[in-house]
Amino acid sequence: PFFVYTAPQTAKNLLLYRYRMLGAAKQNAGKNGKKGAMYAFCSSVTGEEKVWIYARHPFMQIHIDSDIPFGFFMYYDATGDREFFARFGMPVITECLRFWADRVTERNGRYEILCVTGTDEHHPYVDNDAYTNYCVQYIFRRFNAIEKEFGAEISREERAKFADIEKRLYLPEEKGGYIPQFDGYFGL
Repeated sequence: PFFVYTAPQTAKNLLLYRYRMLGAAKQNAGKNGKKGAMYAFCSSVTGEEKVWIYARHPFMQIHIDSDIPFGFFMYYDATGDREFFARFGMPVITECLRFWADRVTERNGRYEILCVTGTDEHHPYVDNDAYTNYCVQYIFRRFNAIEKEFGAEISREERAKFADIEKRLYLPEEKGGYIPQFDGYFGL
């Protein structure tokens, strides 16, 4: 957000880096048995994961795969640069959504995101991290609203799955509107 509003060219360059790493992100997803693109949490110049190997939970910080599409949407909203968004943003967003469509778990009549580490690294291996779930739902909603306008290359089946995830992704909220950081947070 800082760069989008103060130095949009810098924001654009950061997003172009993510676009250039799309191939590596797709390889990362494949290595983890998933479709789409799974961006490295600590990315090298090659796009490979470079997080410290002795600490497993950073590999679970997959919110990066919603953060990056969110950044593309934010840049587009702030600049109105349709050409950039269509050429570089839509392919990245589409592949990230393919990852999420493969990563969510359907249970209890809804989709959930299980066993992640949210932005709070002190609580690894949690289910339904609020930041992650809300951000993922946001990118599905935004994409579903504009994908035809930008000519996204998705199948009819993907379109239906993306719409279903948007509608049924669990967004944690307790009575009184309190949002727990993750399942069980208020019981700590």
